[in-house]
Amino acid sequence: MQFRKLSALLKKHNIDVIHSHHIGPMLYASIVSLKNRQIKHVSTIHDAWYLKSFKQRLITKLLNKLTKIHWVADAQVVAKDFYNETAIRTDRTILNGVDFKQFFSTNELDARHELNLPKKVSLIGCSARLELGKGIFRL
Repeated sequence: MQFRKLSALLKKHNIDVIHSHHIGPMLYASIVSLKNRQIKHVSTIHDAWYLKSFKQRLITKLLNKLTKIHWVADAQVVAKDFYNETAIRTDRTILNGVDFKQFFSTNELDARHELNLPKKVSLIGCSARLELGKGIFRL
């Protein structure tokens, strides 16, 4: 999407906050927020592996200097890795998780039978790339 089109869309809908993830959307959001200073830019960092690339690290640092990005990490280890790679402190850390109060309970044995899962072992579900920085190994 062209920057002008994105700017026009944001103005048309009175959008005052852009939320980005990762380097590509961060670049678009930063450029648009440069032209539209009233728009706040929040960027969530899920992992810092991409910052091993000099080019991506340089882009991230440059965008941080040119615009006001509100950095949010999804784990303390991610905030630490992000800082170690960029010398940029995150504004917040908001931990990922599931609010189990939002889900209804069902009969566990029936669910295991229906899903063809073993009956007598503990099960933990997780949906993520198996990146070291995500802390999956702790499961």
